[in-house]
Amino acid sequence: MELQHETERHLIKMRMQVENEYEIEVSDWRAKIKDPEELLHILGLMKLKHSKKLVESDKKIIEILDQKVNDQQSILQKAGVPGFYVTKYPKEIKIQMFLLDFILRLSRLKYEPNK
Repeated sequence: MELQHETERHLIKMRMQVENEYEIEVSDWRAKIKDPEELLHILGLMKLKHSKKLVESDKKIIEILDQKVNDQQSILQKAGVPGFYVTKYPKEIKIQMFLLDFILRLSRLKYEPNK
């Protein structure tokens, strides 16, 4: 779970970095260009460029997350945990998520034998 949370934090930082680069680039252009029409045109082009870069970044993040899901499924399957196998079908992944949640909840219960 810790590895998953660390991966998620890293991916969020990756996305934020793309957004920060855009903000810095916009600030640089605002400082350089004094003509409002020219600035508006450049900012429009930059917005298109940024949107494309953000989509590419999001696709990369999704690919990384998909690979992590695949890795987790494989590990749980090799460990012999029932219901776990490598799949890309969303419904089957959702069932596996419920199974994992159930297993985690069971692991937190305290066993008290009958007195």
